[in-house]
Amino acid sequence: MEKHTLTQLVDEIRATLIQARSRRPRPHLDDKVLTDWNGLMITAMATAGMAFDAPHYTECAARAADFILSAMRDSNGRLLHRWRNGKASVTACLDDYAFFIAGLTALYEATHEVRWLREAAALQQVQDTLHRDGTSGVYYLTAADAPDLLMRPVEAYDAACPSGNSVTLLNLARLARLTGNQEHEHSARRLLEGLSTQVRHMPGGYTMLLCGVDFLSGGGRTVVVSGEQDSPDTEALLTTVASAYSPDTCLLLRTPMNAGQLAQAAPFTRHLTHKGRTACAYVCENYTCSQPVTDPRELLEHIVKPAGGSLD
Repeated sequence: MEKHTLTQLVDEIRATLIQARSRRPRPHLDDKVLTDWNGLMITAMATAGMAFDAPHYTECAARAADFILSAMRDSNGRLLHRWRNGKASVTACLDDYAFFIAGLTALYEATHEVRWLREAAALQQVQDTLHRDGTSGVYYLTAADAPDLLMRPVEAYDAACPSGNSVTLLNLARLARLTGNQEHEHSARRLLEGLSTQVRHMPGGYTMLLCGVDFLSGGGRTVVVSGEQDSPDTEALLTTVASAYSPDTCLLLRTPMNAGQLAQAAPFTRHLTHKGRTACAYVCENYTCSQPVTDPRELLEHIVKPAGGSLD
């Protein structure tokens, strides 16, 4: 009797199983593209690309975002939920907007391309118009003009995926810090107030929402790095922010090349210039910016300390 090694035996068993399985009907392939799930992926890839200095992650996130913006919007600029076989369809729901906006803001901070921040702010305005309740400030799952609805649900609890309201809370808080538009923060606080009663009953069911609460209670901060594109001193300041674990910190990059575009998206950066050829960083809290910092170690001290603010 021929002796077999364990590896040979496993290979033979695998080949036999594959042959038997090939005679069975194959299951249908789920090959549709969904805006909300891709938004989650874009957020993860962009965040990983920034934290680990891994450009291939960021490039994957950018390709996915470009695809959604070009292939999954209707003629009015509204997002669509699904793409398959070259055709996008199904009106987007709250999760599509919230998850994709989160991806766009993460992609901006990873690439410093102002277009991502501009798209995020524009889509947030669309989401506010279509999904926000004018009285309570909470967001309905479906759009205001969605047809044939018996009711419009409001989902806030976080399950396997976070809820659209939870992600929106953090989106609004971060957009307020990235753009300087305090209306976003007012909207975030209205949203939190509208959900506060149900959250108090079972806070453990709202883990993502509590991330937004943590950001707002700390006040959040924005670091604006101002310097020449790709210069060593600019890169040193950017790396300091990217490598520090600070969930309540947002990052903007102002260069001579993008200063005009950035000022349109975030007007408060207009006068945050650097002198000479030395890059500097402005640490902004409660919509007030510090004197410029040029030493990465001093910048790190600002980042690791708790941001000031409250929910009062």
